[in-house]
Amino acid sequence: MEQVAEKRYTEEEYFALELAERDIKHEFFGGEIIAIPGAEMAHNSICANIIGELRNEVIKKNKKCRVLTSDQRVKGYDKEQGESAYFYPDVVLVCGTPELTAETTPKTLLNPTILVEVLSKSNTSREVMTKLKFYAAIDSLTDVLLVDSESILVTHFARAKEGDWLTRAYAKRSESVRIPTHDLELRLGEIYRDVELSFPPLKNSQ
Repeated sequence: MEQVAEKRYTEEEYFALELAERDIKHEFFGGEIIAIPGAEMAHNSICANIIGELRNEVIKKNKKCRVLTSDQRVKGYDKEQGESAYFYPDVVLVCGTPELTAETTPKTLLNPTILVEVLSKSNTSREVMTKLKFYAAIDSLTDVLLVDSESILVTHFARAKEGDWLTRAYAKRSESVRIPTHDLELRLGEIYRDVELSFPPLKNSQ
C-alpha cells in the first residue's frame, strides 16, 4: 500500500489558523500545527507560582525585565533546516526592550531571556526535545526551565559562554534554582506551594 505523506503546513497557513481560531492557541514547528489543550490544576498552580516568584525577584533586585504569561507567543528557529517555529511557553521573562514582530496578530516576541515549560501528561518527550532545539537557536535566550507537574523536579538548562548548554536538576523542596546570569533565584518550595502532586516526595527527600 502506498504511504500517504503527512501534510506540512506553511507559516502563512499557521497564522491564518491563529486568526481564524482566536479562542484556541496553536504552536507551529517542523511543519506541524498543534493545538494547545487546557491544563490540570497542578500545572496551572505551578505556572502561577513561578510567575509570582519571578516577579518578586525582578522587583526586589530592580531588574528591567518583564514576566509574561502563556498567552505570549515566541519565535524559535531551526538553523540547520532554516525553519522558524512559534510557541506559547508557560512563562516568559524578557529583559531589556522587547522586540516584537509587526506583521502578526497577536505580535510575536523575538528576544525572550528565560523560558519556562511546565511538563504534564500531554507533553511527549519528542515534543519537549524538539522545542529545546528551536529554543537553543534564540540568541537572546540564556536559560530554560523544565518543571514537572507530577513530582518535584526542575531541570535547568543554562547557556554557557561557549554556546553549549549546562544542565542541572533539582528535586527537593529545600533547594533553589539559581540563575547567576541574571542574579535570580527560584525556590522549589514556592514553585510547588499548594500543589497536589501525583508522586509526592518521600519525607527524607524534602
